[in-house]
Amino acid sequence: MSLGAVSGYLKAVDRKGVPRGGRSPAGCDSISEGLQVASERIDLAISDEQMPRMNGLTLLERARSLAPEATRLLLTGFPDAELVREALGKRIAHHVMLKPWDDAVLKAKIDSVLGGT
Repeated sequence: MSLGAVSGYLKAVDRKGVPRGGRSPAGCDSISEGLQVASERIDLAISDEQMPRMNGLTLLERARSLAPEATRLLLTGFPDAELVREALGKRIAHHVMLKPWDDAVLKAKIDSVLGGT
């Protein structure tokens, strides 16, 4: 299963035909819904940094405690060296991508996590 904190990301990925290897995607419209899904077995968590009530780094840190084996991807429209250093240095996120993202790069990252071709 994959977790997208914002369902729009998941829809964008689906439109690009990312192979999911039989996995069920779960797009979440709220932080509480995302954390509920993360408490199940997930392979991938994708979150935006800028969200109401909780930033993406905090969400991914909580997702890490619920599903430590899941790969975590942080999307941000505001490149900040300290944010990237914290996300990657503390292993809160495995990848940080800038918005707008390049569809081919996002697809390649998701393919590598989910075993697509």
